[in-house]
Amino acid sequence: MKTRSPRWWKKYRAFAPVVAEGERPPAEAIELANQQLNQVKIRVAGRIASPPRVMGKAAFVHLSDGVTRLQIYVKRADANGVSNEAVPREVDGWELFGLLDHGDFIGVGGYLFITKTGELSIHVEQLQFLSRRCCRCPTRCTASTIPRFGSASVMPT
Repeated sequence: MKTRSPRWWKKYRAFAPVVAEGERPPAEAIELANQQLNQVKIRVAGRIASPPRVMGKAAFVHLSDGVTRLQIYVKRADANGVSNEAVPREVDGWELFGLLDHGDFIGVGGYLFITKTGELSIHVEQLQFLSRRCCRCPTRCTASTIPRFGSASVMPT
């Protein structure tokens, strides 16, 4: 089965400056791309694919839809929480973000931008909890973790 990236991903990924592996794009190229991307408001949902990298009053996290990964940037002053209750109430987005775990499903809304490392990201303005993870995130199997049906310990009775 062939997997594809969403169309919008390819469209906005084209704004990212092209650089060699391990290098950072020039500040002028990032600024030019951000002038156009900051006007684009976007709302996506996905599974938290990596543990949050918290740096004081901001954090970076990767969201995954099973095919692609997208980095989100959550800033304490800018993130607003969206309540899931019937009677809406004010929710602090940073506190809500602190309760999330690797594997949880969230929805985010904000604008696109390019980071200093050249990665396309979403600057989160709205954060909504969607669902708790019910099982562990899928990982790659290695030969040592695959059960052997020939051994006595896993032989069906």
